[in-house]
Amino acid sequence: CQGFPYKRILTFTIWDSIHKIGAAIIPYLILPFSQQILGNLTQVSYYTMAFSFVVIAKFSFASINDLIFPYLAEKTNKNDFIHFLGKVLLIMGIIALGVIVVSYIIVPFIITFLFGVKYMGAIPIFKLIILGEVVIGVSILFEMILEILGIVRFKAWSILVNLAIFIVTIPFLLHNYGIFGAAYSFILFSIIRIAFNTVGVLIYINKLKIN
Repeated sequence: CQGFPYKRILTFTIWDSIHKIGAAIIPYLILPFSQQILGNLTQVSYYTMAFSFVVIAKFSFASINDLIFPYLAEKTNKNDFIHFLGKVLLIMGIIALGVIVVSYIIVPFIITFLFGVKYMGAIPIFKLIILGEVVIGVSILFEMILEILGIVRFKAWSILVNLAIFIVTIPFLLHNYGIFGAAYSFILFSIIRIAFNTVGVLIYINKLKIN
């Protein structure tokens, strides 16, 4: 183990963990904010029900991201890296379209069939937050690229800024749009997340130590 880069690995892990913790908790902060501000457990249950079905997108994008990670990491030529990334984005687009179509057609039927008309109020909320989850699925690809480039500090600070924006805006959205404001806050979180990551990739990709 002589010469093993303990400090670099620990530093990488700390910054990456800050990002992952922030990205994980922000969606779940919506529930306590909604309960406190709206005080309507029926509406909150609609959001909870809707959010439970976004695993469709989570699993789909997690699979493709796990699959292509080693292919991106092994690229030794910048042009090859960018060319392969373009193909991956095309696949992501196809998956995103498929997830949205299936979600809009199948999930409302499943909710109605399993839970009856009582939870039909969750359907329009689901149709909103599934869009945010699709954006996050693509955003994770860019986060993975930042990890490959070792730019985890940028990821950490971007999610902390996103958290600050979220905390400031969600009360306004809930007060003005009710439980739909919770869905809008999730979409806003996903848009800011992919925006930061896209900027980060565009800035730091030139720092690739490849030809």
